[in-house]
Amino acid sequence: MRIKNHITQITLTAWIALCLAVCLFSNAYAQTILATEWKNLSGHSDDVNAVVFDPDGKILASGSEDSTVKLWSVKTGREIGTLFGHLSAVYTVAFSPNGKLLASGSDDKTIKLWSVKTGRGIRMLSRHSMMVSSVAFSPDGKVLAAGGSAIFGDALKLWSVKTGQEIRTLSGHSDWVKSVVFSPDGKILASASGDKTIKLWKLEGVKSAR
Repeated sequence: MRIKNHITQITLTAWIALCLAVCLFSNAYAQTILATEWKNLSGHSDDVNAVVFDPDGKILASGSEDSTVKLWSVKTGREIGTLFGHLSAVYTVAFSPNGKLLASGSDDKTIKLWSVKTGRGIRMLSRHSMMVSSVAFSPDGKVLAAGGSAIFGDALKLWSVKTGQEIRTLSGHSDWVKSVVFSPDGKILASASGDKTIKLWKLEGVKSAR
């Protein structure tokens, strides 16, 4: 009986020691993460809806209700340039994997592809029937996925980055597609919707141009 009680006491003591060690480690780790405001980027005249870093982390792109896209230097916090072209609020922005292109989706029903180097519009993708709320490049940069309103059954589309042509419409969501993302190997597309579902799409034989 004494042996059993002794073992129980040792086990309890070890458990308490483990809990204390975990707590101390967690607190120590938490204390090493400090968050202080570093820079304040101002220049948009209305709400900012989206931000994204380029692959190198040197440039930040932002999309706003003021219908513009802005590029910012992360190092200096200064505005590099303003991209004009959308006629209404910009809801989403995404850099291509190589950082040379920027895609923006807007309430004006269009997607614009921009040259990051020159700030000029390269092409406009305009077969969405309502707003475009999310865009994402495939890992190889050849395909752009775009999500938006599902009122007319075209909430999710795939586009050729090279030609600007629509590859196909993916039907299935019954409400606004709020987010899209490719798997690291580019073989699966995930879409999140206001219809309370996430859909996974297997992309087989998708080509960047017709």
